[in-house]
Amino acid sequence: MSDTQRENVLRLLLSRRGEWVPVAEVVKAGGYQYGARIHSLRHEFDYQIESRTERVRTGRHSHVVRSWFKLLTDREALAYRMANGGKVTREEIDAQTDDDPTLFDMERPSHRDDG
Repeated sequence: MSDTQRENVLRLLLSRRGEWVPVAEVVKAGGYQYGARIHSLRHEFDYQIESRTERVRTGRHSHVVRSWFKLLTDREALAYRMANGGKVTREEIDAQTDDDPTLFDMERPSHRDDG
């Protein structure tokens, strides 16, 4: 496996972290063996990479399959682990520092009757 191709795929996914990247762009970065690059990043380097596919009918008896990959943000990876029964420490939760509201630090919206 080409380390350069794997690095190209990683660079692409990092540059668009948290976004769905079309498989055509991944192929351009990593070659037609992009699946091996994704597998390596997932299993050898422990990156949380999701995939998504969609079948689109193009005619009565034909369709195309569209695919995307997404490198999860730290927050998404943490939420994924929590949702799937993985262990999460309070330190990991507290380390989430970006300005987006989260389940961990959302302020309760005020209500007009709270006076």
